[in-house]
Amino acid sequence: MLKGWTQVKKWTTYNKGHMYRAAIFKCDVDDKIIKMNNFPNPHKVGRWLEHNKTRVKWRTYFFIDSVIREGFRDPVIMWANLETKQFQIHPGVNRIQLKSLLPYLNLKCWIVDFNANSHKDYIGEFKNVKPLNLGPKGNRSINWMSNHRSMAPDQYEFLFKDDLTVTRIPIKDKHLHAKWDYVSRFTGFSCYDENGKYHYDIGTPQSKKDKFKIVRTEGVYQLMLHFFFDFPFRTWNKLYFTRIK
Repeated sequence: MLKGWTQVKKWTTYNKGHMYRAAIFKCDVDDKIIKMNNFPNPHKVGRWLEHNKTRVKWRTYFFIDSVIREGFRDPVIMWANLETKQFQIHPGVNRIQLKSLLPYLNLKCWIVDFNANSHKDYIGEFKNVKPLNLGPKGNRSINWMSNHRSMAPDQYEFLFKDDLTVTRIPIKDKHLHAKWDYVSRFTGFSCYDENGKYHYDIGTPQSKKDKFKIVRTEGVYQLMLHFFFDFPFRTWNKLYFTRIK
């Protein structure tokens, strides 16, 4: 046996020493996944607002409009280690946030675990755990891509190549820019972060009363759903903002 074999075997799938293999299967996104790792609040509100300042219509209006019309087209990815109980969603945190506000919509999660043998290891851990659909001969190809989006020079993030990210939505639905330009003239609200700092308006507020202190990032989505998609505030048991008087 080669030196170091035991260590390699410990971290591989199927106990065959293949470090490049992972178990990939699917489940439903439910309250357990939504609440994990303090989801759906991965960012401070002020940081989120500033980070998305130049693309806020993409991150909010384009995204929500697409989901309301078509549902969640693509699953989120969960990078998981059942042995250590570590689970992290990426990409797809924004989908988790919107799912928490629109629970009637179905959202799937694909789980990637380099230490699991099969989906059966996760039965009872998450809802409706099932294997992926395979071809007639038991094969399937999944197209992945990697992006360098980290401050670390050698670190890359992995996602589905054909994933409908927010930057791709208006490319697929070319009418959205004109739709936003029109509707944003007649409704909107002013965004203040959890510390009471004003950042900017989304759309065009029609009243001085339409300014809000947002305490969690899903509060931005609640306000978008209310002002731009006619969801009443009573839709949710808890609001993640307060009106500034």
